[in-house]
Amino acid sequence: MNEVLGKEAPRTHDVSVIETGPVGQRVAERARGAGLNTAIGERELLGGDCSF
Repeated sequence: MNEVLGKEAPRTHDVSVIETGPVGQRVAERARGAGLNTAIGERELLGGDCSF
């Protein structure tokens, strides 16, 4: 838990990327490179998987 003075701190991000396949990874990299606070949400492995 992220705590400030015994209370949970608000979690704020400039960019949230959900399901980070190759495109999502690139979006997150570019957002972070631009100095934005970036969060990634992925249920499986980062980068997705090959569909063929």
